[in-house]
Amino acid sequence: MEGSMAETDDLSMGSSSVVSRAGEDTVELRIVLQPPGIVLVANPESCKPAVAVLSRLQAKLNKHKAFKKCTTAVPTLGILDIGGRVVDNSVGIGELGEFLLSVDGSNGVQTQIVRHNPPTVTALQVPGYPMVGCPIMPIAQFEHADGAEWEWTRTANNGARELLGQQQSYTPTLHDLENTLILRVVPTVAGEEPGLAVECRSGSNMLSKPCEPNPDGPVISWAPNGYFHHRHIHTPAPLDKTGLRVLSYNLLADYNLKQEMRRGEDIYFGAFHEKTQELSWHHRRQLLLQEVVGYHADLLLLQEVDRDSGFENFFSPHLGLVGFNGLYANKAHTSTPVGQALFWRTDRYNLLAECTLDLTQPPDLHQGSSPQAMAISECIRGNDALSEAMSKTTSVAQIAMLQPTCGRCLCVANNHFFGDPAAPHIRLLQSAMVLEQCRDMMEQHNDEAILLVGGDFNSGINEGICEFLGTGRVDKSHVDWLASTGYVWGANIAEKAENQGSTLLEGCTDGVAVTLKHDWDMANAVTGLMEHTWIGHVRQFGLESLACVDHVFYDCSKLKLTGLVPEAPAELIQEHGAPSSAFASDHVAVVVDLAFL
Repeated sequence: MEGSMAETDDLSMGSSSVVSRAGEDTVELRIVLQPPGIVLVANPESCKPAVAVLSRLQAKLNKHKAFKKCTTAVPTLGILDIGGRVVDNSVGIGELGEFLLSVDGSNGVQTQIVRHNPPTVTALQVPGYPMVGCPIMPIAQFEHADGAEWEWTRTANNGARELLGQQQSYTPTLHDLENTLILRVVPTVAGEEPGLAVECRSGSNMLSKPCEPNPDGPVISWAPNGYFHHRHIHTPAPLDKTGLRVLSYNLLADYNLKQEMRRGEDIYFGAFHEKTQELSWHHRRQLLLQEVVGYHADLLLLQEVDRDSGFENFFSPHLGLVGFNGLYANKAHTSTPVGQALFWRTDRYNLLAECTLDLTQPPDLHQGSSPQAMAISECIRGNDALSEAMSKTTSVAQIAMLQPTCGRCLCVANNHFFGDPAAPHIRLLQSAMVLEQCRDMMEQHNDEAILLVGGDFNSGINEGICEFLGTGRVDKSHVDWLASTGYVWGANIAEKAENQGSTLLEGCTDGVAVTLKHDWDMANAVTGLMEHTWIGHVRQFGLESLACVDHVFYDCSKLKLTGLVPEAPAELIQEHGAPSSAFASDHVAVVVDLAFL
């Protein structure tokens, strides 16, 4: 009770600020009483009498929870014109222009000018589970501001605040352990008074509704149990300009992980020290960021990337701090906010051209389309079952032409091919569509560019898609085409196997088969060097479930393989499982070192 009274006494004596944003038909008023930060908002029509608007705000203040458990009188609000005169009842709130707000509290009457369209912080979030050594980039949104002043502090044992930094980003140190960080933001605009300061503690939101739970808590230690620290030994520094380091990594999107948890599949996850914390996206994405940055790669090909809490609000700004720029492509024809992201080091490459290729539809034909592109289009359009299945896959590919600061152009394709084990024929067609698009882009921009094709293929090294990319040809007789006969969208694997049988003959009327070929001299960097990149559910199904499904193909006439970061031992993966305290994703990052020839 005493604490509540103290807070309310402070409130009645504190100052008030108002944000008034004039629209065509409405005016937004925001009154902030500090401390402790009571916010009253109204959105009246411009013609609404100012006195009536004030009455609504007063009613909201009277009902505020800060006054329910104390005897302190609720402050009385008043409205005056800019000259200090009482506003006539007939004057609309939109007619006033600047005006005065008075607050009559226990400390007397205080008056402030109401500013129209001042610089304003409309949303501020400091991510939860701030981690030692991992930069914090707050999420902030502004209106009518062209800059901001930032101040990071922590509360000392004596209650005093210690200044930590005055930049937008802050990296916690060991001295911050178990302390709560506080960020103070003042919006600014050149030539005008700054706006109202807003404060936010680590793991909390201010003036916004988070799209996901944002765990509160002090700074925690880094992740000493993450196996990626052992892999970083192989990549202590970036390669010089004679080399190229490529990373391909399926991050296990938080959206997908939560879907697995709703289905009860989290019982198959690995071992955790703090399961709730370590499965939290706020925690896990920091581990993924530390891992990715520590490989010192030039190109990052990421799959299963959450659009908002992954790319937009975390990886893009944080990787920007260490010199990367990137693109995002969402899955096709779905509201699911998950897709792929391609990043490149800006000190080495500039973006020359890019496209997102929809792999759910037949290729778009044009005057310069190759005979193979026309054959693929005819194959898909001529089979209703195949056309329907492909239209439901949501698969896309990111293709970018990167111009180096010195050296040769790169044509890079970041892929996440269809994942149904019973549909290798769809993956074959998708990979061929990607190569056709790469060919078109190279013909338009630089036909001497070096081709790189990577990502999560959902296919093993010996399957048709890898044979096609690696050898340059897959014939109509390839076993993967047999899967197209009797393939039923939405059936489970057992039903599909029953429909497909094992004695299907080439040329069945409901199947598809087309000879695919290309002229590049491609090699798979992981062949013979990595045995497993998919490590999910290993504690349920054992070591036999491990598979190498993530690949990086490169043009070996222009590049040579000089190194590959080894994966974790299979026994260690089985011991910990994935995701787990040791492995933040259910995939292993493929990290490849190449040298230009």
